[in-house]
Amino acid sequence: MNKQVKDVFAQDQVKVAEVIQLLYQSKKLIIQFTVGFLILGIIYHISVTKEYESVSAKLSEIEDSELGGMGQLSGLAGLAGMSLPGSSNKFEATFPPELYPQLVYSKPFLKSLLEEEFYFQNIGKRVTLKEYLLRERPRSFLGKIKDWVFETLRNLTARKSMAGDSNFQTIIESETQFGKDFQVLTQQEEGLIGFLQRKIKIENEGKVINLSVKLSDPLASAELNSLIFHKIIDFVTNYRTEKQRINLGFIEQRATEAEENFVKAQVRLASFRDSNQGLISQQARSREEQLQAEYSMAFNIYNGLRQELESARLQLKNNTPIFTTFVNPSYPTNPSNLSFPVVIILSAFLGAFFGILFVSGKLYIEYQREN
Repeated sequence: MNKQVKDVFAQDQVKVAEVIQLLYQSKKLIIQFTVGFLILGIIYHISVTKEYESVSAKLSEIEDSELGGMGQLSGLAGLAGMSLPGSSNKFEATFPPELYPQLVYSKPFLKSLLEEEFYFQNIGKRVTLKEYLLRERPRSFLGKIKDWVFETLRNLTARKSMAGDSNFQTIIESETQFGKDFQVLTQQEEGLIGFLQRKIKIENEGKVINLSVKLSDPLASAELNSLIFHKIIDFVTNYRTEKQRINLGFIEQRATEAEENFVKAQVRLASFRDSNQGLISQQARSREEQLQAEYSMAFNIYNGLRQELESARLQLKNNTPIFTTFVNPSYPTNPSNLSFPVVIILSAFLGAFFGILFVSGKLYIEYQREN
C-alpha cells in the first residue's frame, strides 16, 4: 500500500479516481467512523427532550412627544399661588425596542415568570412554571441522568458557598425585614433562570419584535409567549407614561380644589345678593364687587384647570405606546427538535466526512514519511 500511495501522490497531477481507490481500500475505517457517528446520533436523539416552539411578532410604534399645554396651566395656577411640577420640561421617557432583550433576559423579569401558573397538557393540571420545571417536566432517561449530575454539582457548589458565608441567613432576613432593595437568588433559581434564558429568544428588526419560546408542552409554550409580550407592553407603557400619570393626578387634585373654591365663591355671592336686595349703600356695592371678583377668579381657575385636565388625559392617551400584532403566539403541533431520519442522515454524513478526512490525512502522512 505504501508503494501505491507513493505512486499516486508523486505525480504532478493527482487523479481523483486513484485517490478514491485509495480511500476505498480503507473503507473499513470509514465505515467504523460512520457507525460511530450513527451511534452518537441515536444517543443524542434519545437524550434530547422534545420541545415545542411558539413564535409571535408585534410592531412597536413609539414616538417622542412633548408634554404639551402645561405653560398656560402654570400661568393659571400661578394666580392661585400654586406651581406645577415639571410643567416646562419635555417628556423624554422612552424605552426603545433595542432594550427589550435586556428586559426579557433580566433576572427579575424571568423570576416573575417562574411564579406564574400555566396549564400543562402533558400533566393535565395548572402549576407554576417553577414547579413544572423542577418536578413535572418530562425527561428522557439520559436527560434525567444529565439533570441529576448538574443538580448534584449545583448542590455541592451551594453548600460550599453557604459554608463559606456565615452571613447568608442574615442577608435573607434583612431582605425580608427591610424590603427588597436588592435581590437574593438561590442556586436553584439561578439554574432555572439560566434555563429560561436559553429557551426564550427575542429579536428586534427595526420596529418589529420577534419572540420565540421553547417548552416541552405546546400549550404552555404559547401561553408563556403571550404572557411575555403582555409583560413587555405593561412595562413599556408604565415606563413611558409614568411622568404624565403623575402630572394627571396632580391636575385632578388641583381641579377638585378649584371646583370646591368656585362653588364656595358662587354660594357666597348668591347669599350676599339674596340678603342685600334693594340696598344701594356704597359699602354693600363694594362688598358685592369683591365677591364678584373672587367668583370670577375662582371660575377662571376652575375652567382653565378643567380644560387642562381634559388635555392631560388626551395627552396621556396619545403617549401610550401602541403595539400592533403581526403574528399571534402560535400553537406548535410538532416538536422543534430534529426528526429521527434527519438525525440519522446528518450523523451518517458527518461520520463519512470525518472518516474520509482521517484516512486522507493518514495517507498523506505516510507519503511524507517515505519522502
